[in-house]
Amino acid sequence: MNLSRNWLSDFVDVNDIDNKAYADRLTITGSKVEGFEVLGDDIENVVVAKVTKMEKHPDSDHLWVCRLDAGEVHGHDIQIVTGAQNVFVGALVPAALPVAKLPDGVVIKAGKLRGVESNGMLCSGEELCLTESDYPGAEVYGIMILKSDAGAPGTDMREVLGLNDYIIDFKKVVYFSTHFLHKRLAISAIRAMLLLKNSLYASQYLLSVSEPPGLSL
Repeated sequence: MNLSRNWLSDFVDVNDIDNKAYADRLTITGSKVEGFEVLGDDIENVVVAKVTKMEKHPDSDHLWVCRLDAGEVHGHDIQIVTGAQNVFVGALVPAALPVAKLPDGVVIKAGKLRGVESNGMLCSGEELCLTESDYPGAEVYGIMILKSDAGAPGTDMREVLGLNDYIIDFKKVVYFSTHFLHKRLAISAIRAMLLLKNSLYASQYLLSVSEPPGLSL
């Protein structure tokens, strides 16, 4: 059985509690933690970027030299060369900036393509190991074009994809009903956090729900 930390954070502010303390507190309540998973741990330094300018590569008939805004931290004028033909000025795209790590283990560094500097790579859905069910347009041939509300330039792609989460795996225990199991685990989770926090609203809410949305069997 799994519990999303993001779901719990909707009711109790646990941002200042590290993952180990989070798991330990849950165990104290009697909900045995068997393991955990950090979603998006295999993606690093891939952010939302906005294409601001495009020019044909001087030594290629199919490459484009793109200028991108990747936000305050990463820079407002980054140059990346791409061979994708579906990119356009104004598009929001996933940009892997040096040094980036992709889910398949590929590391992206700065380099040159036919003599022109390229400070990263624009990513397709396939390169991020995504399917259409993960994000609309992920299986389109070419670069994955993000929705207009995906996030401001510089936003971590893990946040866009809902992968900035920490999932606790609990030991499965036999109870009289799934309904009781859901409620017990939810209450145990909130009690664990209340050892450090105080949220009357959260505890009242959890006592009223039958199948908390952040739980999965």
